[in-house]
Amino acid sequence: MEHVFPHLRSLHLGVWNIEAEVLLAEAPDFTDFISAHINTIEELDMEYGEYGDYALRFDEFALTRLGPDLLPHLRSFRGNTLSFMIMAQARMKCLTTTLRRLVIGPGGR
Repeated sequence: MEHVFPHLRSLHLGVWNIEAEVLLAEAPDFTDFISAHINTIEELDMEYGEYGDYALRFDEFALTRLGPDLLPHLRSFRGNTLSFMIMAQARMKCLTTTLRRLVIGPGGR
């Protein structure tokens, strides 16, 4: 996937309360999108709220595609515990080098 937004620095993903059953949480294109913007994203806000089943997140399937060099400029992360655990398991270097703001909330299975 090529850069859709080559100057994207901050990404805030909201959670929508919708009636229909949505399987966006496991959408493989989400991890591909993040990977395509590996060198630009500095702030990633993966809102988790009370509708966590509808939130985009990193899950066990994303772990195989995440790696130590993903998001090398990440300064701020907000997301649920599962997403953060997957980032840690992927040994993402940004967690110990560039990350300055971390907000972890409930959510994940």
